[in-house]
Amino acid sequence: MDLNQAVAAAEAGAKIRDDATMKPDWTVQFDKETKTLFYHTPNGTKAHKIIFHDGHRASFQWRIVT
Repeated sequence: MDLNQAVAAAEAGAKIRDDATMKPDWTVQFDKETKTLFYHTPNGTKAHKIIFHDGHRASFQWRIVT
């Protein structure tokens, strides 16, 4: 899926990731309180706010993590 589809899925509560640009086992999740996307570490801890770069935008390898 593309980045727009991935962001929509995250805002709906899904954990998403792009295997091509992200570290193994990290995910992106939406924080409903701050209405912001954050990286989450492999153990589920909120790491930092995500700032998308051209690699993220160009990738169609986004997927929902189950």
